[in-house]
Amino acid sequence: MRKLSLFIILPLFASYVNAMSQDTVVFDIFSQNIGGLRYLVHEGCASLVGTDSTLSGSITIPSEILSKDGQIVTVTSIESRAFNHLNGLVKVVVPTTVSRIENEAFNGCVNLDSIIVEGVVSMGNNPFHNCDKFNGNNYSRSMRSEVIIGGNFLKRMILFQKVYHIPSGVHTIFSNALTDECSIDTLYVPDGVREIRGKSLRVVRKVFLPESLETLYATAFTSPTLTSLELPSGVNNLVIQDLDRSYVRPEFKRMSVSVENPYYDSRNNCNAIIDTKTNTLVLGCSTTVIPGTVTSIGDMSFYNCRNMVSINIPESVRSVGCYAYSGCRELQNVSLPQSLDSIKSGAFEGCWNITTMNIPESLVSLGDNALNGVGISRITLPSNLREIGRYALSGTGVERIEIPSGVIKIGQGALSGCRQLKSIDVEKGNRCYKSQKHESLVEISTKTLIASVGNRVPSKIEVIGDGAFMFNSNITDLEVPAGVLRIGEGAFQGCGNLRNISIPASTTQICDLAFALCRNLTNVVNYSKTPQKICPDTFAEYGTPHVPTGCRQAYQSAEYWNRFNIVDDL
Repeated sequence: MRKLSLFIILPLFASYVNAMSQDTVVFDIFSQNIGGLRYLVHEGCASLVGTDSTLSGSITIPSEILSKDGQIVTVTSIESRAFNHLNGLVKVVVPTTVSRIENEAFNGCVNLDSIIVEGVVSMGNNPFHNCDKFNGNNYSRSMRSEVIIGGNFLKRMILFQKVYHIPSGVHTIFSNALTDECSIDTLYVPDGVREIRGKSLRVVRKVFLPESLETLYATAFTSPTLTSLELPSGVNNLVIQDLDRSYVRPEFKRMSVSVENPYYDSRNNCNAIIDTKTNTLVLGCSTTVIPGTVTSIGDMSFYNCRNMVSINIPESVRSVGCYAYSGCRELQNVSLPQSLDSIKSGAFEGCWNITTMNIPESLVSLGDNALNGVGISRITLPSNLREIGRYALSGTGVERIEIPSGVIKIGQGALSGCRQLKSIDVEKGNRCYKSQKHESLVEISTKTLIASVGNRVPSKIEVIGDGAFMFNSNITDLEVPAGVLRIGEGAFQGCGNLRNISIPASTTQICDLAFALCRNLTNVVNYSKTPQKICPDTFAEYGTPHVPTGCRQAYQSAEYWNRFNIVDDL
C-alpha cells in the first residue's frame, strides 16, 4: 500500500490520527472528526468541511488522505466556514492540490496572521471574514499558480497600504475584493490578470492595468477620486450592463485606449471609449467630445455622470441607448441630431435639470421611461413618431401635449405624474387614440384611459390605465362609471384632494398603489358583491370601504381587504 507523508504537525492531533505507520495518515470517511479535520469524500476527491473547535497553533493541511477502504484521496477544496471561529488558529499551510477556498472559509479566526497558499485557483467571497489579525503581510503563494481573488480578500491584504502590487499569478478579481475600508492611492494589477469584475476595486485612486486584461466590468472602479482610465490593448470585452442604481461613478476626466487595441479606440482624443467595429460609444465622461463618426450612444455609457452640464450629439448618431444619460442630474441643455430615430428606455431618466431639448423630426421611437423626470416644460412631438413607451414622459414639466397622427402605440403611464399638464390633444387622423375635451387620452381599441387632467372618467372606458390620474389635484369626488373592469397600478396615486370614490360592480381588479398617497381619502364606496383582487398597497390603508349589505364577511375574509374596518351599508 502507498504511504503518505504526515502533514498534520501538531501534538494535539495525536489522539485523532490513526497511523498505519509513522508517516501515514488514515482517514475514515464515515467518521465526523479524524485528526481534528473533517472531510467530505466524493468521486476520489476530499473537501475539508470542518474542524475540531480545540485546534490551535499552526496547521498544515494534507494533500492526500487515506479512506477507510484503503483508497488514496486527494484534498481539493476548503469549503465555506470550514475553519469557522477557530480562535486558536495562527498559521495555515494549504497544499498545491487545493484549488478552491470557498466563501468565509476562515470566518472568525481572530488570531490567524499567516497563510501559505500554493495551488489555489479560486477564492470565494470574503474567505478571511472577521480575521482581525490577518492583513496579508504574512500571505504568500507560489508564483506559478493562478488565483481568482474573491470578495473582501484584498481588503485583508492591503487594508492600510497606500501603494500595492497584487501578487503575480492572479487571473481573475471578483466583486468586493477591495472594500470601502481600504485606503489605497495606487494599485498595480500584474500581468496575467484576465478579468476584473464589478465593484472589485472600489477605492482605488490610481490604477495600472496589464496588457493581459481581456474582460473589464465598468463598475470595477467606483472611487470618485479616480480621474483617469486607460484601456489596455488586450481588452476585448468591456462590460457595461452590470450597472445598477447604487453605482457610484468615478469622476473621470480622461479616458483613453491603447493604440494597439483592435476592439476599442478613443479616436480624436475624445475622452471616451468607442467600439471600433460598430462605432458605438460605450463609455464616456463629463469631458467627452463625441466624434462625428459615432453612430450610436451605447447603453449606460454616461450613466450617473456628474458635472455634465450640456451635451451636443453629432449628426452621425442614430440612437441613444438605454439609460445612456440616466442620473446625469446636473445636465441642463441637450442638443439632439436631426438624424436620430430612437431614444431608448430610460435614456434621460432622472435628468430633472434639463430645461431645453429639441426633439428632431426624424425620431420614430421614444422608449419606456425615456424622458421620465426630465424638467422640460415644452415639448413638440415630431410627425414621424410612431411609438411612445411606458412612462416615457412621466413626471416631466410639460404643460401641453399633442399626440401626432402617426403614433400607433402608447405605453401605460406615458403621461403619469405630469403635475403641470393642462391640455392633452390628439392630432386629427390618428386611428389609434383620441382625446376628449382636451383633458384625456384614450386608446380606442382597448377602451383604456391612458391619461387625464380632468376630474372625471370618460364614459365607455373599460380600463383606467396605470398612473392615469397620478398627482391630479382636480379630483375631489369621483364616480367610476359602470363598465370599468380594471383600475391600473398607481391610477389615482397622489391625488391629495380625493375624498370619496365610487367603484362599480363591474370592476374586478384594483392594482397596487392605485390609491397610494391619497391621504384625504375618506370613503371607498364599492358596489361589488365579490371582493376584488387587490394588493398590499392598493389603498395604503386610506379610506373606509363601504360594500353591499351582507358582504362584510366575504370582504373581512379576503386577502388585504381584511386590514380594513368594512362597512356593509349599500
